[in-house]
Amino acid sequence: MNADSSEATRLTDHPERDWDPVWSPDGRRIAFVSDRHGNAEIYVMNSDGSELTRLTYHPGGAYFPVWSPDGQRIAFHASKDIYVMNSDGSEATRLTEHPEGDYYPVWSPDGRCIAFYSERNGNSDIYVMNSDGSEATRLTDHPEYDKYPVWSPDGRRIAFVSSRDGNSDIYVMNADGSELTGLTEHPGADGSPAWTGAGVVTLLPPTTEDSPPQIEPITSFGKIAFTRDMDGNRDIYVMNADGSELARLTYHHGFDGSPDGRRIAFVSDRHGNRNTGIYVMNSDGSELTRLTEHPGDWGPAWSPDGRRIAFQSEQDGNSDIYLVNEDGSELTRLTDNPGWDEDPVWSPDGRRIAFASDRDGNWEIYVMNSDGSEVSRLTNHPGPDGSPAWAGAGVVTPLPPTTKTADDSPPRIESMTSPGR
Repeated sequence: MNADSSEATRLTDHPERDWDPVWSPDGRRIAFVSDRHGNAEIYVMNSDGSELTRLTYHPGGAYFPVWSPDGQRIAFHASKDIYVMNSDGSEATRLTEHPEGDYYPVWSPDGRCIAFYSERNGNSDIYVMNSDGSEATRLTDHPEYDKYPVWSPDGRRIAFVSSRDGNSDIYVMNADGSELTGLTEHPGADGSPAWTGAGVVTLLPPTTEDSPPQIEPITSFGKIAFTRDMDGNRDIYVMNADGSELARLTYHHGFDGSPDGRRIAFVSDRHGNRNTGIYVMNSDGSELTRLTEHPGDWGPAWSPDGRRIAFQSEQDGNSDIYLVNEDGSELTRLTDNPGWDEDPVWSPDGRRIAFASDRDGNWEIYVMNSDGSEVSRLTNHPGPDGSPAWAGAGVVTPLPPTTKTADDSPPRIESMTSPGR
């Protein structure tokens, strides 16, 4: 399809799965993986879907095709090892041979080297080798996993994903493994790093409230885009290569059902200008109502009695916790701190709200009264703490309606006296 999502065209049509499409550098062909013949193998076709050709025949399956920068070769992994073949499938060559497994090959921009991650020493670490398989060198050495290397466009650095600090975060190092630096530290799972470079586009803020986001070609190599998973939602972020100037590009965070099950609160940027807001609708999709209209509103959480909704917002230039009535009235700011406050969660009795914050220099769990008073820090650990959830006897329960017809009387919500944990 076009970059504006118009003219979507189906290129393959087969009852089995086709996945992982990858454009050739000249844009004329597409390599992909398919199990259309009972096994995952690599295929290639023209960019219009014509001349589809099977390239690999591996009994253990072939995965993750990656074109060389000159478009002449394709690297892939099969049976726990890295292979390279010509773009027509000929001269397939096994580059690594280790029983523990080598995965995820990525070409250096000059085509001379291939980075990958390997489990050959008992855990996942980043390696680099020449494109003929010689001189394999271990770049990272840590008991936690290091995976998914990505070269910078100038070939001098490699970004990757690691859990070495107890959570999935983005790191960067020189191409020889030196000067390893952590770029993100967040309780959400950060992954899928991708460098911006010549020919890549980025999403910029709209020039006016009604205009769509701007698309601008990138000429600088200094930014890394990545995904962040929080509370079942995945969004795209971008930052400088040193981790500074973190910016969120997409907002698809959060929905919550009302305690009586009749309504749903959710986040939407349906106006297309990143001006997200909290919406409420009936569980059948009717009576859609927008409650807030500010940039960066997300993470709605219903109070146990169904009368209020807590959420996080950047409407005052920083992420803080806010409260609004179910009809959108009486918007109240509960926290006001230069740190980042997020993920509000009500106590079962509705008297308190737990949330995550980096206000003291590290991600920790805090709790406050539902009016924002008496903020207390609950955790104190060098590792990031996030995604709080209350537990215990304090769960609210829907009771039968007071009248015989459910439409005449909604279920009653009874709050337990125990506050839970």
